[in-house]
Amino acid sequence: MALQKYRFQYGTAPQSRYLVCPQCNSRLQHFDIEEFMKCPYCDYAFTLTPELEEFILTPVVNEWGRHVIPALYDKRNPRN
Repeated sequence: MALQKYRFQYGTAPQSRYLVCPQCNSRLQHFDIEEFMKCPYCDYAFTLTPELEEFILTPVVNEWGRHVIPALYDKRNPRN
């Protein structure tokens, strides 16, 4: 099993996951780093790893899915 390079925290809201900056310990959301791959508070440059890529892309894919296939994301749908 590979060693995890970055630390993540979970918030109280559903689906809330935060990346903890290794340099300044700020809690970042996916949109904070998806474009520039730097911490907006201390300019720490993140290295793209599979875990970081998943952190950035999962919310984007989920949002896309809500628009394209709303029945799969509908909480009232008895199939879920």
